[in-house]
Amino acid sequence: MPEIPARSTAGALTCAVLLGSMCWLALAPFDGADLRSHAHPSSSFADALRRIDSLATTDDAGVDPRCRVRVFHHGHRTGRVVVLFHGLTNCPQQFDEFARRVHTRGANVLVVRLPHHGLTDRMTTDLGRLRAAELTAMADFAVDVARGLGDSVSVAGLSVGGTMALWIGQHRADVDRVVAIAPLLGVRAVAASLTTSAARLAMVLPDQAMWWDDEKQANLPGPPYCYPRFSTRAVGETVRLGRAVAEWARRSPPAAASVVLVTVANDPAVSNPPIEALAAAWRQKAPDRIETFEFPADLGIGHDMIDPLQPYARLDVAYPPLIERLWR
Repeated sequence: MPEIPARSTAGALTCAVLLGSMCWLALAPFDGADLRSHAHPSSSFADALRRIDSLATTDDAGVDPRCRVRVFHHGHRTGRVVVLFHGLTNCPQQFDEFARRVHTRGANVLVVRLPHHGLTDRMTTDLGRLRAAELTAMADFAVDVARGLGDSVSVAGLSVGGTMALWIGQHRADVDRVVAIAPLLGVRAVAASLTTSAARLAMVLPDQAMWWDDEKQANLPGPPYCYPRFSTRAVGETVRLGRAVAEWARRSPPAAASVVLVTVANDPAVSNPPIEALAAAWRQKAPDRIETFEFPADLGIGHDMIDPLQPYARLDVAYPPLIERLWR
């Protein structure tokens, strides 16, 4: 047998390592060991308000006043309490009008600021520090507070907030209703089959601050408190959380009493197939507790159908079906 040149052996080993790495990036499930729930519900209405006040102390001078944690309450526990999570690069102001309408229906409402969001410096790169475990910790905190604000808890979130809502749906049995609006389980620009690989790469490669609009850049029209750039690391971490929920969903039904997964036809930001796959997995375990709802393309609903300051806002069309689904 002829001797194989050393450089050929090295090349073969390199190819094998690269191939193995690509398979791992594409196929290995995300480890969700650090993303488990650690519930510690509030013991009373007063305790819930104390916890909110404590969270508010983290909103220092670097936080835009419009983006601070807020609670709309009736001065006592109510039959329904609603928790709202805003979307990627936005802040609690996004849900202000929505929250007020829910409050007028008799519910206490809590809107929290997600980690590394809502800073006065809209060009900040701090969002690149976001980690999935921070999102789950905030999700647990919000539900814990809600348990003191009312009897029946509903949770809704948009984009990254929708992914948090799905995590709550999987883990929190003390939640009655989850409405995940266009949850970020994958991005439209990446094929569903490559979502896991892309997320892993985003988590290990240097973070990139990407313009939402390459042409308008910092002059992006819309909410003046929203960052004009997003973080590739933050997207990767959010998708990691979503993939972890998908893995759990294949093994067990959601803990929450009911879950609604909301999609937007032709959503320009998030990928819908992973959302549909998650709904199908849950339906196999709990068919009577899963609902899907889609805004059809002809309505002209955009990814962010919540913020009134979006140029494409259609609150008259988007709000009614979403608010109705918070009640069951």
